[in-house]
This record gives sequence, C-alpha cells and structure tokens, in this order.
Amino acid sequence: MSHHLANVYRRRARHLRQLAWQMNDSPALRLHIHAGVDTWHGPRPLASTSDLRRAQDEIHREIDDLQVRATRFDREADRLDAVAYAASAAHLNVG
Repeated sequence: MSHHLANVYRRRARHLRQLAWQMNDSPALRLHIHAGVDTWHGPRPLASTSDLRRAQDEIHREIDDLQVRATRFDREADRLDAVAYAASAAHLNVG
C-alpha cells in the first residue's frame, strides 16, 4: 500500500531529476570549449572566460542541489509508505 503523498513526492523527485538532467545537458555548459583568448575580441577576454566559468560552476551547484532535494523526496516517500504499511498491518491485526 502506497501513501498518496508518497506518490506525490516521488513525482516531484522525478521532475527535479529531469530538470537537473536538462540543465546538465544545456549548451551553456559547453560554451567554455569555444571561449578563450583566441575567441574573444576586446580588452577583457580572460575576465569574460572567468565570468563564464563562475556561471557554469553555479549551474553545477544548482544541479547538485536538485539531486539532493530529489533524494530527500524519495526518502520521505519511502518513510511515508513504511508508516502506511505499518498502520495497515496494525489495523489488520486489531480487526
């Protein structure tokens, strides 16, 4: 027996993981391949590349956070299912 809220949490976890995957697959995370002193024109090519790396690092941190949150949702769903199962079993033993 699955607790209805557990199913909601599992759907949220799947959604967060899908979002993390989409972010990780973003072309923005591959821009550094094309960024360098030879690519950038203007007075600040190194600063631009550095800014890009910082932005990419932030995206990676957010991806990691989404994965952590998804894991928490799955753990809570498992806990809710265990509680629902125990309550169902206790009810059957009482009746």
